[in-house]
Amino acid sequence: MRKNLEGSFFTLTVMRMYKILQLGKHYPPFIGGTERFIKELTDALNRKGVRCDVLCANDKAIYEELDLGSYRVIKVPNYFRMASTSMAPAMIAKLREIQRDYDIIHVHMPDPMANLALFLSGTRAKVIMQWHMDIYRYRKLMFIYSPLLKWIFSRADHVVVSSHALKEKSEFSRYMKGKVSVIPLGISLKDFWRTEEDPAFKNYLENLSMGRKIVLSVGRLVYYKGFDTLVNSMRHLPEGFVTFIVGDGPLKRDLYKLIEEQGLRTRVFLLGRLSYQQLVTMYKNCFVFCLPSKFKTEAFGLVQLEAMSFGKPIVSTRVEASGICEVNIHGETGLCVEPNNPHEIAKAILTLSDMDLYKTFSENAYKRALNFDIDNIVNRWLEVYERSLYS
Repeated sequence: MRKNLEGSFFTLTVMRMYKILQLGKHYPPFIGGTERFIKELTDALNRKGVRCDVLCANDKAIYEELDLGSYRVIKVPNYFRMASTSMAPAMIAKLREIQRDYDIIHVHMPDPMANLALFLSGTRAKVIMQWHMDIYRYRKLMFIYSPLLKWIFSRADHVVVSSHALKEKSEFSRYMKGKVSVIPLGISLKDFWRTEEDPAFKNYLENLSMGRKIVLSVGRLVYYKGFDTLVNSMRHLPEGFVTFIVGDGPLKRDLYKLIEEQGLRTRVFLLGRLSYQQLVTMYKNCFVFCLPSKFKTEAFGLVQLEAMSFGKPIVSTRVEASGICEVNIHGETGLCVEPNNPHEIAKAILTLSDMDLYKTFSENAYKRALNFDIDNIVNRWLEVYERSLYS
């Protein structure tokens, strides 16, 4: 049985004596699952009395240091991005400057900039590496990055992945053996539940949907998300369905063009970036949530949890070396289909029109989401930190 870290005054006192630095690419308001998780975990750790700060690249070429009350976020200038890597050389000097203040450096990988900064830091701190996903798009550059990546796998005192699929099927599994744990990502469900709907935005959705069932998807408009597959799936669904896609990104123009070519302007809507209140309104008013991702860059699908916390059944894809379908359990909380298959996505959405099945999946989705509340997940991280420090 897992040790209860909150059950002992001594344990909590010891935990408060050490400091953690989260080292990653970015921090909100930059949109991304990893960035969202860094914030959620940092907030939760500080609520537990563990001092945890963040060092990351900014989304612009300026230095910022944010005082968030119980912790600080240091954002070093980012001059441009190349191969999904922030060119933020100031991270190297800043980490060398502050690394002695921390007992644990929790580095979020893959991130060549953070990797290089840690390599040059000379830190004696314990290093916990969270491997978020395998590298897919820039595999041809691996011959350049491989030596540094192998070094950090070797240097890490412990490696954490978010799913059993990633642990077992990652191409880097051999470097993790003997020091790897599976801890899923988590979100603060309370923040969602206490957020009221936006009445004006709800009226806007009702005017667009005109009583049709809403298929919702949320994410950056990038290659691995598979939004083109979702758009094409609408050709296989009856007129009683519409699709709303929330998010922004480099493929926005391509998706608009696809929607136009397929004659779907009245059935597929790109809503751009929404406020937190608008997003909650969207979750509450959709019929199902779809995560149509194509590639293993989508290693978890945190947005599934957001939808599930409102009891929404999920249609998602079986991506290799990804935990997507460890979050959405096929036949229990929704349906999992093959990636890049519009017909299969449409078929799954239609299957959920069976209201008895829908009700069962809805109830199961809500119950499963509770397991991923960040206040539960943070305790598992505390165990990893403590074991690494005192072993």
